[in-house]
Amino acid sequence: MKTRLAASGLVALVALSACREARQEAHETHGKGDAEAKHEAEKPGVVHLSAAALARSNIRVGEAIVQPLSGALVVPAEVRLDPDRTAHITPIVQSQVASVHAKLGDDVEKGQLLAQLRSVELGEASADIEKARASVKVSEDRIARQRQLADAGVGAQRSLVEAEGELSQARAALRAAQSRARVYGGAGGGRVTSPIKGTVIERHATPGEVASSDRPLFVVADIAAVWVVGRVYEKDVGAVREGVSATVRLGAYSHRSWQGTIDFVSPVLDEATRSADIRLKLPNPERLLKPGLFGTLAVGSPDAGAPSLVVPHNAVQELEGKSVVFVPEEDAGDFRAVPVVIGAQARDLIEILQGLEPGQKIVAEGAFTLKSALLAGELGEGHAH
Repeated sequence: MKTRLAASGLVALVALSACREARQEAHETHGKGDAEAKHEAEKPGVVHLSAAALARSNIRVGEAIVQPLSGALVVPAEVRLDPDRTAHITPIVQSQVASVHAKLGDDVEKGQLLAQLRSVELGEASADIEKARASVKVSEDRIARQRQLADAGVGAQRSLVEAEGELSQARAALRAAQSRARVYGGAGGGRVTSPIKGTVIERHATPGEVASSDRPLFVVADIAAVWVVGRVYEKDVGAVREGVSATVRLGAYSHRSWQGTIDFVSPVLDEATRSADIRLKLPNPERLLKPGLFGTLAVGSPDAGAPSLVVPHNAVQELEGKSVVFVPEEDAGDFRAVPVVIGAQARDLIEILQGLEPGQKIVAEGAFTLKSALLAGELGEGHAH
């Protein structure tokens, strides 16, 4: 009997201690004073997370987007440079930058001068050309004399043949010296020119610095057309193929989309991520598609159906028998539960019939955390933590 009483007392003591610790942790995590609690009480359906709690959470804000629901596969995507339209320009030999003739962001033509270099190798290349030209001149003069002697019946035919051979060798040496100089940037010095028409997107050349082949002096890219590369995970690889239409949406342009056709599906999976790259090429006349931008790639199919407003499946939560989606408020850390009417579901998406607008910010991941916090606030002190 005493043992049971002692055990019951111990359980009560542990529960009381846990309750106190939970209250202390909530107080330390959110740091709310009476004024903030009163503020939240005046905003029903709103849950607040402190900066520290928000940083520790898995909450990710996305957007409600319009796209075909049935048969659509939405994957993360990134805008990238087209390697066939990109040039990394490096010096052939270690040299010094004498002058720079192009700035970051400049539009340049093919063959346009970007920088001038100087080095021992460049000087030697120029000197080799001059030596080869001198040898050619000597050989030409010698063969002219041998021909005159041969015509006069004085010189031997053998000497003329030897002189012609020396001239051929001298001309070959000149061509080799000129080819070497062209590789270095021309006989006049280390001329660094653009091999393509495009825009200077990187510039590392500075007058007076030492340039070497392990770092490009310039990167020039033609961004009139770009790649959009999506990542398809193993379970969805069978749903994509070349020739299928796709829609690109980027976080930077919430109300715009671009259409294209998948022209490449990687034949292998990445061993680390268990995913395959897919690609489409898009024209970029307005230069809005900046390499490095992230977004989504919605891969359609013949039964894709009509576009509709959709959100990720995890964004929709059940609250008091109603479907809600959490949206961020103007005040940092505030999220409001918005009632919605849902429609069809496909893959990881849910159709929204009422309650949201296209492009509206929503909590795409971590909505369950906000729901739990809101319920805890309503059952406890009447406001969310």
